[in-house]
Amino acid sequence: MDHPTDGGRAAVIEEVTSAPRSRSPRRKAVKSASPARGAPQAAPARRVAVVSDSPPRGASSSSLWFHTVKRDWKQLANAPEELRQNPGLVGEAMRHSSGAALSHAAEELRADEEFVLGAAQELGAAVLKYASTKLASDRDFVLKVVDFCSPLEALEHIDLDLRTELLADEDFVLEALREGGADVLESASTKLRENRVFMLRAAALCPPGEVFQYASDGLIKELYADRDWVLEAVGEVGAEVLEHASPELLNDKNFILAALKCCPPGEVLEYAAPELRATFYADRDFVLQAVKDAGVQVLEDADAKLRADREFLLEAAKATSLEAVLPYAPEELRQQLAPSQTAEPAAEAAGEEVAKAAAKTGASVREAAGPAVSAEERAAALKAVKDGGAKALGLIPSALRRDREFLLEAAAGCPVASVLWHASDESRAVLCSDKNFALRAAKEVGAASLAHASAALRADLGFMLLVVACCPAAEALPYFSEELRAELDAD
Repeated sequence: MDHPTDGGRAAVIEEVTSAPRSRSPRRKAVKSASPARGAPQAAPARRVAVVSDSPPRGASSSSLWFHTVKRDWKQLANAPEELRQNPGLVGEAMRHSSGAALSHAAEELRADEEFVLGAAQELGAAVLKYASTKLASDRDFVLKVVDFCSPLEALEHIDLDLRTELLADEDFVLEALREGGADVLESASTKLRENRVFMLRAAALCPPGEVFQYASDGLIKELYADRDWVLEAVGEVGAEVLEHASPELLNDKNFILAALKCCPPGEVLEYAAPELRATFYADRDFVLQAVKDAGVQVLEDADAKLRADREFLLEAAKATSLEAVLPYAPEELRQQLAPSQTAEPAAEAAGEEVAKAAAKTGASVREAAGPAVSAEERAAALKAVKDGGAKALGLIPSALRRDREFLLEAAAGCPVASVLWHASDESRAVLCSDKNFALRAAKEVGAASLAHASAALRADLGFMLLVVACCPAAEALPYFSEELRAELDAD
C-alpha cells in the first residue's frame, strides 16, 4: 500500500475509474525493489491498493463485497479467499480500521513486503502487528519501515526476538533516543548500557543526567572515577554531579580546586571529603576569595578561628560591607568592630535612664536582669533604644532580651544591621524567629541574615519563597533546610 503523492494519486484514481469495463480485471501491482535503508525515498510505484470509489472489477460478487467491507471492515474475514488477496479491497478495509483489517487478509498478502511496506508508510508502523510473522521478524524489512515510521512504534509490534536484537543495535537505539528521549535506554541491552563510547554518544543527544541513570553500575563507577570526565560533567550539569564522584576525587585538593572554577564554593565543598572541606574553610586566602566571588554567606562555613579574627573580618568586609560581615562574628567581636562613634551620648544617656528606672524599683541594673521587669523599666528601655539607637540594646535588662514583643517594638525603629550587631545572641535568636523581622532582615541585609533565622523558618517553604522574591535565589538556597532542599529536588 505504498502510495503516490496526492497529485499522482488523483491521476491514478481517474485512470482506474475511467478505464473501459471491457479491459481485463484489476491485477495485483507489480512489486518494485524497496530503497535501501537511509537512501532517498523515490515516489512510490502505482498499486491497485489506491483509494477508489469504484468496486473491484470482475464478478458481481466482487462489487458486493467491496461495498460490504466499506460499511463494515470486519466482514473482510468472511470474504472469499481470492478477494482477501485483493490489494484494493484489503487496502480499503485497512483504511477504515487503522490497519487492523490486514489480520483478515490472505496470508500471501500479509507476507507481501511491497504491500505491507506501503501500508506502513500510509498508516504507520502499527500495521506490523497484523503482518505475517515472517515480515514482523525480518530485521531488514523492519529497518525499511523505520526509515519513515517511529522506531518506538515499530518496537511495539515486532517479533520479541527481533525487538531484543534491535535494542542491542547502537544505531537503532540512538535513533530511538532522538525521538523518545533517554527513557529508551531502560529497555536497551546491558551490553550497550555498559559501553562507554555508546553512552557518551547518547549523552550528546539527551541530558547527561538522564542518560547516565541507565548506565551499568560498572560504567558509572568507571566514569565517576575519571577526573576529566567528572570535571566536564560538573561544567555542563553542575556540582550535583559530584554526589557520585569517587572518594579519591573528593579527597583530591587539586580536583576540588578545578571544580571550584565551575561552580560556587558552597555547592562544590558540600561534596568534598570532610577533612578537605575543613581545610578549605580554614584557609584565610581561600575564604576571602570565596567571599569576593560567591558572597558573604561563605562565612557561615568558615572556620571559627577565622570568624573570630578581627583583621580577617575587616578584610572580608572590603568585599561586601561591615554590616553584612558582622552577623558571622562572635558577639564580643561584633561589639568591638561596631564604629566607636556610634556610641553616641544619647545611648549613654539612655542607659542611665534604664538605671534610674531600675533604681526606683529598688534594684540595680544588674538586678533588673531578673525575670521581673517593671512597666517603667520597660518604657525606659524602649526610650533608650529610640534615643540611642540599637546600641542601647546592650544596656537593657536581660529579661527584656528574651521578650519577643519588646524586642520587636524596640527593633522597629532601628536599621536591621544595627540590631544584629548590637543585640545579644539571645535577643538575636528571638528576633530572627519572627517571620516578619527575618524577612525584613533579608530585604535590608541580604540572604546572609538567614544564618540567624530559626530552623523552623528555614524549613518553611512559604517563607523561603518570600525571601527568594527579594534576594538572589543562589544566595538564599544555601539557607534552605536540608529537608526542604530534598523536597524541592524531588519535585
